[in-house]
Amino acid sequence: MFPTGLSHAAPGSYHFWVNIGCTFLFLLALLAGCGGPGGPGTPAGRLTPLPRARTLRVVAFVDPGAARIAGHAARLGERIASASDHLAALAALQLELVAVRRDAAPAGDLTAALERLEQAAPAPEADLVLLYTADAPVGRTTTAQLVQSRYAGRYVVVRSPATLIPPDDPERLHRAEVELIEHGIGVIFGALPGCVASLMASTPHLGRQPPVSFRPLDLQLMRAHARLDLRGGPRVPPAMATEVLALLDAARPDRCQAGLFDRRRALLAEVAAPPPPTAAPLAAGLAALAAGQHAEAWAACEPIARTAAPGEATRCAGLAGAALGKGDAAIRYLRAHLAARPDDEEALLVLAREVGRQGDDGAARGLLAGFVEGHPDHVRARVNLGIALARLGDLAGARQQWEAALARDPQNPDARELLDQLPP
Repeated sequence: MFPTGLSHAAPGSYHFWVNIGCTFLFLLALLAGCGGPGGPGTPAGRLTPLPRARTLRVVAFVDPGAARIAGHAARLGERIASASDHLAALAALQLELVAVRRDAAPAGDLTAALERLEQAAPAPEADLVLLYTADAPVGRTTTAQLVQSRYAGRYVVVRSPATLIPPDDPERLHRAEVELIEHGIGVIFGALPGCVASLMASTPHLGRQPPVSFRPLDLQLMRAHARLDLRGGPRVPPAMATEVLALLDAARPDRCQAGLFDRRRALLAEVAAPPPPTAAPLAAGLAALAAGQHAEAWAACEPIARTAAPGEATRCAGLAGAALGKGDAAIRYLRAHLAARPDDEEALLVLAREVGRQGDDGAARGLLAGFVEGHPDHVRARVNLGIALARLGDLAGARQQWEAALARDPQNPDARELLDQLPP
């Protein structure tokens, strides 16, 4: 059993500072009659009452580098237990580590590792799956280089910041890894990354003293999402979407969050809206697309996409059409969808591939270059951009993209093979 209490924390330890922080929040609540202090991005009003604690079963995977660390299973257990203490006190989310398993593949690029987890869907018995890697970060260190997860998902990929912390300070490394785990779980349960100093900041805190915590708005969002079903059914039920929309409408985003706020509002507004008459066939088409049944997805989604506003139907028809070789229709539907949802990574990458297949490598290059500019750590996009550049005769540019992909994911076979095929 891993420790779960906070009552006997030693001065200076992570639990000690958590106790101090929680006591501070409690005293403020008594004085102000609310669940926490105000601050940038905090909506007027009180914190959502703390719901009954929910236990999330966690299965952790370690990649080959992390597996070589002596006592890695106990170390992960200590990190998850500390994160559980903090999340239970603030957001009623407890973590129960049920297994630590080895993953045969190096994690490499965190975005690619997250996508691999989502496709493989390991540990179906778990509510949350955590992949831990000890590989050092490359280049300028941001929080996104150390932890990746997705809103309403069930996977968290954490990179140890050990190379960024003095080796004689194991307590600070413990705090830093706990912070990263909490950041990843916070994203899943609706907390919004931003630039204001907190556990959700875009620049990692790296376990410094005094510790940081979630902003009040993030706590409100996490409490509103506390009953989120991570393993099936609607990702965000309509009633929950309506509650979260009210919180966002009352909030003031920090300067790093404006676009994120707008995208989250649009997504939740779509979930909260009454289902249209086409809801049943569209749901069947989306289910078929998720199952890889592209002909069935096309048959269900394409008739709706002909007259519907850009949304799930046009996305479904575009992706299914691309898989079925219906290039012209796929391009038409994906362009319409991306005009409304330019942040859809999968749709943009598929569109770039389709226009490239039709010989318009210039358009593919433009799409991919813009995407890479906004997502510099996305390995697959860099590989595809290199292909588009090579087809246009820019071998130096192609080499630059494939080398950048390998710098982020040294084990990437596509980038390595393509580089080997370039003339010296």
